[in-house]
Amino acid sequence: MQVSYTTILHDVRLDLGLTMNEYAVSDLVYNLSNNPNGDAMGWCYAHKAVMGKMIGLTEQSVHSIIKSLINGGLVEKHPMTKHLRTTTKWYNSVVVRKFSPTKETLVSADAQPQSMEYIPTKETLVRLKKTDEEALARLKKLESSTKESLASPTKETLVAINNNNINNNINNNINNINTNVLIQQKIDYADISLNEKNDVLVEEPKADVSGGIVVVTEYGNTEINKVQSYFLEKQAIPSEDCAKKTSRMYWKHLLDYMKKESPNTEPVVAMIKFIDCLVSDMYIDSTSVTSSSKLYYKRNELMKRIREHKMRSKKDQPKATYGNIVGGVAW
Repeated sequence: MQVSYTTILHDVRLDLGLTMNEYAVSDLVYNLSNNPNGDAMGWCYAHKAVMGKMIGLTEQSVHSIIKSLINGGLVEKHPMTKHLRTTTKWYNSVVVRKFSPTKETLVSADAQPQSMEYIPTKETLVRLKKTDEEALARLKKLESSTKESLASPTKETLVAINNNNINNNINNNINNINTNVLIQQKIDYADISLNEKNDVLVEEPKADVSGGIVVVTEYGNTEINKVQSYFLEKQAIPSEDCAKKTSRMYWKHLLDYMKKESPNTEPVVAMIKFIDCLVSDMYIDSTSVTSSSKLYYKRNELMKRIREHKMRSKKDQPKATYGNIVGGVAW
């Protein structure tokens, strides 16, 4: 616990010949002895170490200061309990002085008006009335200018604004149409782009001109277009169950696969024969192959069974002519 503050009357302290610490200890003894909740009313019975902590002094310093205050007649000690209290000298010098007006206080009080109540004069009331009238006039002027500013848009102004809005809407619609056409064209080109050097445009795209907007209908590698169309026709499906970009990528891989398996046969011809073998259902179940990606992952199994079938046929008819051999398979 610490004392929040100590009020020091320096003129009294100097008259009594006290240091700051001596004054603080004596004031603490006075306050503790007048504690209404104390066990020994009228006496300070706090331990010296506790008193020291309250004002930031050591226990030894408190003992020394109390001895000095007792010698100076400002503090007295109970002969039996050793409790402390301040003397009449401290009370008359400090406590009474705190609550007694000094000469300077009285002089200062005499210099102040006897009444603090504000009593307006006639001149003050006239000046206040004039100020209120000026404020009211400014308010009316502001209200009038506000009404004029709100009524300022004329019929011609509103018509011009309306025309500008119509023109802006028309221009925005035209820009949106042009932007949508460009975006659609970019999307169509992006869908058929495989990031492969060999899958490039080899012919002008077919187009349908409708209302000034070009709608692209066909792009890309013609070999891919041919084998894809043949596959959809043979499988009797309207489209593959994968994205257009994925479809074209795997058709490209399948054509490259045929080039390696059948270097002496055109890739499109070999791929068409390969699709024929698929849909014949002689080798694998073709109903599950509904896209180029699924055909690609079935290619090795399908090719292996075609070879095995051809080898058995060759043993049964050793003198037969098998034509071109593609990867060991007679087409």
